[in-house]
Amino acid sequence: MKRSLLVVAVLIPSVSLFLTVGAERAGAQGPAGAGASTAAHGNSGSSGSKSGHSLNPIKWVKKDKDSKNSPDSNGSRSDTEKKLTPKLQAQGLLPVNSNATDACASFVALHDCLAALHASHNLGLEFNCLSASVTGVHTSADLSGCKLV
Repeated sequence: MKRSLLVVAVLIPSVSLFLTVGAERAGAQGPAGAGASTAAHGNSGSSGSKSGHSLNPIKWVKKDKDSKNSPDSNGSRSDTEKKLTPKLQAQGLLPVNSNATDACASFVALHDCLAALHASHNLGLEFNCLSASVTGVHTSADLSGCKLV
């Protein structure tokens, strides 16, 4: 009886040690599966090559800055402002004697200007006051009646 207890007491730690060392060896072998040989060679320069695939998700999104539909392309902001002027005047956001190009000149992004136009119309604020407050650019317009500046 004592002998069988001794065998069990030695056998359990031995099996445990064997499984631990075996797991470390399996983990040290490297990746397995499709593309394992490329990953095992440590080819980190493959993301720039045509044959490799980048794992960076930012590179998955195609950026087409030359597109005519893109509002960020160089020549399209003035075209967009020309198209928006009659629409904004019809909605009462712009006075009839002004245009979107002049109104949005102090804004970096066109969507910020449109948001300010809508906010000034909806809240009953003077657009020049709101524009000066948002952009920090004070134009030659009369800002003496502005509470925000």
